Amino acid sequence: MLSAKQGKLAVRILIPLLIALISVCVLVNAVPKTAVMRESMESLERSTDTVQRFTGTTMGLAVAITLMPSDYANPLADTLADLGQYCVFVLIALFLERLLVVEGVKAALLYVIPTACGLHILSTLLGNERIRGFSYKIAILGLAIALAVPCSTHLSDALGQDYLAYVDQTIAEASAGTEKANEAAEGSEGETIAERVTNAFSAAVKSADELVQYFKNCVYRCANSVAIMIVTSFVIPLLTFLALEWILNALFQLGLPYPAYRRRHAGGDGGDDGNGGNGGDNGGEGFLGRLVRRVKRPRENAMQ
Repeated sequence: MLSAKQGKLAVRILIPLLIALISVCVLVNAVPKTAVMRESMESLERSTDTVQRFTGTTMGLAVAITLMPSDYANPLADTLADLGQYCVFVLIALFLERLLVVEGVKAALLYVIPTACGLHILSTLLGNERIRGFSYKIAILGLAIALAVPCSTHLSDALGQDYLAYVDQTIAEASAGTEKANEAAEGSEGETIAERVTNAFSAAVKSADELVQYFKNCVYRCANSVAIMIVTSFVIPLLTFLALEWILNALFQLGLPYPAYRRRHAGGDGGDDGNGGNGGDNGGEGFLGRLVRRVKRPRENAMQ
């Protein structure tokens, strides 16, 4: 029959062991097949498709703008080329999120959580609070990795639905403008290219100046769309990861335990006088007493 202390120790060992076995044998295969993970992958695929369409549209729009006189076209085309660099950044962020969903969740359940459980068992056997705190930190990291992308994708869809519709509208308008400009470039030879493009946009503009303003508005909308995609694809996932880590820490009130600071000579000087315990019990009084004794000792030795 186990004693109460032995039973408590057995429970503290068996619970982490059971969590590790469930994580490796059950959750690692079941979690990726859940509806939440499927919806996250679909959301990431939609976002990737949107960014790719937006990148192609901006490149086509930049080519269309170059049909205008160089004084107007070059600055706008350069701005669109710069926006293409941010699109590459957004694609990298989306690729990393997909990698976390496909491989990160599996790695968290297969390696990170079992490692945290093993360290917790080791800390229980050794009675080491530092190892236990480290195991808690690893477990929090694993849970944050597993939950960050699914939570962030659903949060982005909920908060950025109207803004993502703005991106789709921008892509449609830029695509329409690119098609009109390309058709104008293949028009009759009796007019200049700028006149052809102006005539192609006759329903929206009445002069070359208005056409330039039309393309400027397209560039502004493209810049706003890039900002929206950066927020929904990078900023929100990053903030979600940090928020989850903070919530898990606050929920379990975890932190790496550090050994209490031991005052130097807390009882050493008191031991010389036979009052070592008093020096340790009252830190402020013991310190002042030791300071006074250190000042008096040279005088007492000189008198002797």
